[in-house]
Amino acid sequence: MIPYSVALSSHIVLIVSLSITIWFGVTIVGLSTHHWELCNFFVPSGCPLILVPLLAVIELISYLAWAISVGLRLSANVLTAHLLLAILSNLLFTLMSISLVYFAIGFLPLIGILGIVILEYGISLIQPYVCCILPSSYIKDFVYLQ
Repeated sequence: MIPYSVALSSHIVLIVSLSITIWFGVTIVGLSTHHWELCNFFVPSGCPLILVPLLAVIELISYLAWAISVGLRLSANVLTAHLLLAILSNLLFTLMSISLVYFAIGFLPLIGILGIVILEYGISLIQPYVCCILPSSYIKDFVYLQ
């Protein structure tokens, strides 16, 4: 939220690599705690035997996808908020630099941009919370096999 700076959480490579690292950690914790009983996590209880291979593959793909989805969610939300603010502020600067009349008119969109800044502060508070809660729930699932 510092002007003319870059948010580290807007870099997809950094955040996705952190979420993949957390994914490996969760997998290691699950394997060290439950060994091969961990495979029960990928098959719902009460499933017909004929559907077990299909459901196991679907659940495995879902498990592999959360490593990337957690990182993409954080970096996309932060990046879009920064891009929106940069585009609107450059547009407003161009509008207000045309003449004194447009300079006076430019204060109305400035109120909207200030609202977006407040929204971006909210995003910067909520997104790290979400990025902590999601891996925590996966860790809980793998420790207790729920």
